[in-house]
Amino acid sequence: MSHQALGVLDRALKGDAGALSFLERTASIYALDATNPADPKTYGCWDFLNQALNEVERHESSYHHPQQQSMGMQQQQQQPYANLSPHVQLLTSLSRRAARRPPPSDRSLIQTCLTNAATSGALRSASEQVFRALVDLNCQTRERVMGRIAALAFDFSLHIAPAGSTAPRSAFADPLAMEGLCTIVAANSVSSGPGAFRHLVDDWIVPSGDNLPPYAVAAVCAHLANEAAGRTAPAGTSDALREMFPTVVSGVLAPALADAVRESDVGEGGAGGPGGRGPTRNQRLAAMALRAMERWCSATGSGILHIARVCAKGKAQVNIVEVLSDSLYSDAEIVIDAAAELFDTLLRRGSEDDTALQGMSIVSSIMGIAAGNVGASASIGAAEGVMRDEEREREAILAELVSAIGLQRFRFSAAQSKGAAAVCRCLARIAASMTVAAQSAIGSGRLADSADGLVELLLKAAAHPSVHVCGIALEALPRLLPSRGTDFSARLLPVLQQRAIVPASLRGGAIPAQPAGAGDCGVDFHEYVSFRQNLLGAALLACYRGNRGFFLESCAAAVDEFCSQPAPPPTPAGPLQSLQLPYQLEAALFCLGAVSADASKRAMLVGSNPAAMAAAAKATAARGQRAQSADDVAEDARRHDRELARVVAALSRNPANATSNPLTLAQMCRFLGAYAQWLSKTPSPGSLDNAAKLALESFNLASSGDGYARDPAAAEMVTEMSVSPITEAATALRNILTRSPGRFATPQALSALGTGWEASYTSANASDQTIAIEDREALCSGLCRVLASLPPDQWTSSLTSLSQPTVNCLELITKQADDAVASAPKSPALGQILTRIAHEIRLLVVMTRAFRDAAKKGGGGPNGASAGMGGKPAASSAGGSDDPNDTLIAVLQRPWPCLSHVAQRYSSFEPIASAFGELLVSAVQIQHHSTASLAFFKGLCDMAADAMTAAQKGGSAGGAGSSSHGPVLFVREAVDVYGPLAEAAAIDSAAVGSGGGVGTDATEILSILERLLVLSFEAARSSTGDLWSGAAQQGHGERPSERSAPTESKPPPPLSGAHGRLAKSPDEISAVFSMLATCVARCPVLLVRLSAVPGAGGPDQDDPSLFIGSVDAAAASLSEKEADVARSAMFFLKSLIEMRASSDPSSSRSQLIGSAADGAITRVRRVVILTLVTGICGIFPREVIEPAAGLLAVILKISPPEEAEASSVEALGQEQFRMGDEAREASLHVLANCARGTCPLSTLTEFADDLWQLHQCDDTGAVAGGDEVIRFAKKYRIQR
Repeated sequence: MSHQALGVLDRALKGDAGALSFLERTASIYALDATNPADPKTYGCWDFLNQALNEVERHESSYHHPQQQSMGMQQQQQQPYANLSPHVQLLTSLSRRAARRPPPSDRSLIQTCLTNAATSGALRSASEQVFRALVDLNCQTRERVMGRIAALAFDFSLHIAPAGSTAPRSAFADPLAMEGLCTIVAANSVSSGPGAFRHLVDDWIVPSGDNLPPYAVAAVCAHLANEAAGRTAPAGTSDALREMFPTVVSGVLAPALADAVRESDVGEGGAGGPGGRGPTRNQRLAAMALRAMERWCSATGSGILHIARVCAKGKAQVNIVEVLSDSLYSDAEIVIDAAAELFDTLLRRGSEDDTALQGMSIVSSIMGIAAGNVGASASIGAAEGVMRDEEREREAILAELVSAIGLQRFRFSAAQSKGAAAVCRCLARIAASMTVAAQSAIGSGRLADSADGLVELLLKAAAHPSVHVCGIALEALPRLLPSRGTDFSARLLPVLQQRAIVPASLRGGAIPAQPAGAGDCGVDFHEYVSFRQNLLGAALLACYRGNRGFFLESCAAAVDEFCSQPAPPPTPAGPLQSLQLPYQLEAALFCLGAVSADASKRAMLVGSNPAAMAAAAKATAARGQRAQSADDVAEDARRHDRELARVVAALSRNPANATSNPLTLAQMCRFLGAYAQWLSKTPSPGSLDNAAKLALESFNLASSGDGYARDPAAAEMVTEMSVSPITEAATALRNILTRSPGRFATPQALSALGTGWEASYTSANASDQTIAIEDREALCSGLCRVLASLPPDQWTSSLTSLSQPTVNCLELITKQADDAVASAPKSPALGQILTRIAHEIRLLVVMTRAFRDAAKKGGGGPNGASAGMGGKPAASSAGGSDDPNDTLIAVLQRPWPCLSHVAQRYSSFEPIASAFGELLVSAVQIQHHSTASLAFFKGLCDMAADAMTAAQKGGSAGGAGSSSHGPVLFVREAVDVYGPLAEAAAIDSAAVGSGGGVGTDATEILSILERLLVLSFEAARSSTGDLWSGAAQQGHGERPSERSAPTESKPPPPLSGAHGRLAKSPDEISAVFSMLATCVARCPVLLVRLSAVPGAGGPDQDDPSLFIGSVDAAAASLSEKEADVARSAMFFLKSLIEMRASSDPSSSRSQLIGSAADGAITRVRRVVILTLVTGICGIFPREVIEPAAGLLAVILKISPPEEAEASSVEALGQEQFRMGDEAREASLHVLANCARGTCPLSTLTEFADDLWQLHQCDDTGAVAGGDEVIRFAKKYRIQR
């Protein structure tokens, strides 16, 4: 027996690429069979579906026939497919996509197939009648297949198994397959238009509801609403949906739901569970009816009040509130889950009504105040009165639901005791939704009495061991805190503190296999950390704001108590896995850290003036918290300071409990870092010193060889929990040193800090390398800020001492790299050595940036802000200079030869290239006053040139895989700093009869920047191949005069982009475009007249080839799949166009570059418009839409009107635009206004975003003519 279609489905289920591709093509296109030219046939999705249905029925008829049941097992096992349920499920998915395609689109696809066949000669002799016959035949096949699918969906025998029958069920009776069949019926009805939609509902669903399987009716109704609310629904569908809402909900869904809920826990098991296990048939029906009601309410925007009125007025007169309350008592998870979805939708609409009522009240009050608006005020008042009446009616319904949901707290406890975490989760979700909807009524006291049960349910949910249940409750509980008073905060805090303790199931390994509800939190450690930082942290902050004093006293008392106990001794099970004390301490510190931002601010008010106290009291009242006077704030501040000092003192008095556990140690350091600002201001004696000592000792402990690395249990915790005590200790030290640098600028403190700095190198040199480079950078940053607080005459000596270990290590490891390259150039150890070199360079970057920034803020000297230029590294500055740049140049003196050597030999290694880029970018900001002002800058430029050359050619350690991204960023910064000086020199050199008035320094800087820019173009060319080919021709010795004018070459084709042409990192290309944008802003003459042969420019030699090639490359990169490349290209082109639009035509700059710049823009103008308009039709990534709209606005504005119109029409006429003529006219209207300058950028950006959104749907051919498109056209002032 042939099973061709089933064979394809079977191979697709097994992941066969050919079968999957066949199904994809079958769902999207039609094929022509012209083997017999006299009888051509088309083949597509409907033909495949028809064949597959036949094969499934034949297979089941053959192997499920009663005669087959008497066969032996051996004969039965010979059947090709033992279970066809997966095949039918896949078939329904394929059918759903075809059913969503409107019949006109189906006919269009057939016509396209036939037209292509006629063009290719396959149907030369076919007449127009043959074409029409084939199109009509396909329409008939669709109707026939849809009739078969509807018959299967409404077949009673597939929904109810005969009592006592042991015969195998049909694959169509599978619950997922059956729902898929119902989805196809609904999708075909909606895609066929509002008429077919109404026909199905009014002529079949409503009058025949009692004669059709209830589950199928509910499922079809659910998917009708789902499909009708989609973006591809035809025009008029949403209106039809709203018109039929009362009939469907009150006449079909509500009665079915009431009957199913009444009998939901009685009856045989459904088809989904063998032997009667799983949900019963009534439970499945109740869940589907709830889902259907949720879909209809969501699609029509109906709330609880509307649906209650509709159901009460219906023929069945169903009390839907009572039915929904009864549904909460179901034993089936699918029913509770569906009820939770429905409550979410219904109550969300109620919250929107509350907001609308508040807005109406505000408008009414404003209109009442304004004179002469009596009529308008009366109308608004009447509307407000109607809304208030509805609000009172809605509150009555909410009160009933609040009471009903509150009663579920008893069932919640029973479900928790049985381990039914899913039921607990659904009940918590319903309670949370009700809390949000009734928040204003509960807060005002109108539902105070009936809300107690709801609050109790939420508190039980917050204490549930499952994070999924607890998280839902924690989202809702903060909403109740402002109205429940300080007592409720005091009641909630112990629950939150208990949830902050790391569950036992997460300590020391993976989650153990145990049933939900038996202490298992239901997540891994990383998910738990996210839960603590977000949901639990927000709840703790709300609880703190509800009762600040109690919160801080409770947490401080807990820390004091835990620290007063002796450290737990080791046990045979290990000191970390079974002892509770460290985890309790960690939780208390976490609770304090969660409120650090607010608590620090309040504690720092100690000693503030009365005005600051009054401002704090006003801010507290503005946030809806308990009002306080200035005196209350002052007392609260003293209380905060006292309690925080108590915590620090307790930790300092007995740190053993914290240091015995890496998780607790990390949390302690996080606490110290979070309160560093308060530590710098507190009058409490010893707090700052104790905190710094704790942080330094923690850092030394965590980084030492005798620390956690040698403790197996601790090592397991660090690995499993991804906790890093070193990182937290380094961050705490950095924060403390940064906030109070002067406090540690003493010989004793500097000696202790120096010990910690040396310990970081000991750890970094160890074989296990327990300390990361980010931790060393954090420590280095804090130390630099301390050194910057010293007197300026000590800067050079102190910073040199700090850099000494770094320089020594850099020189030593560079020698090791040279030896490794000479002896074993492909050794794996070489990569580790080069990575360490990159790390040491990164430390030099941190020293440069942190020290310079700190010295500038400290105001110890001229802070390096002058416009002078740098001195050479070899020139040591005087020890008494108060310019931080002198110090930095002196410090960089020693490693300079080593850095130059590394740049020449190892810049092909990506981490080194990146580190060098950061060093160059930070060093270019060093501007020094000296007679040799150019030496330092020239040295940096030489190093950048060496790095770019090595990255392009590949070197001893990296080959051709590295990037010039870092050095190109340096060029951008160099242009930003020195560009104006070079621009003056470029203008001076281009002027005929110039006297060289800018000086030799400016001329030399011009030459340096020209060289760097050319090298940057070469780097871009090596990364993009032919993308920069027009500019690259000038890099091989060809003089500008030897080639044709650049304007004769063709611009890049539209949408060609750079796809597939980025041979290296796209970051490099993005950096080049960013550099070009900086050139446009700082030195446009230099950029436009730049020659690919340095030194070739001059007053008689205008060579814009590199510039024009760059503009061409930017235009070609607009559609690059890497979003950063496309964005940077857009910013470059936009800055260029805006520069030309704002230039004074009579200025010397415009006269020098005007023709070249305007010519380059003209070359790509049409291509850019086409690419941008086509790209926002769903092709661009989402993050590119806003810059694309900005570029489109400026380029349309400078384009001639006829060209702008022609380009817009051409772009919207391409196949990428799939929204039809109405939307095309609206789009042309917007683009025309933009070209005239009458369309604001915000409107264009919104238009581009809407256009992009409309194209984000599957290819069903149903975008044009839908409700969404009609709304789009109306929004942009085009009426139907």
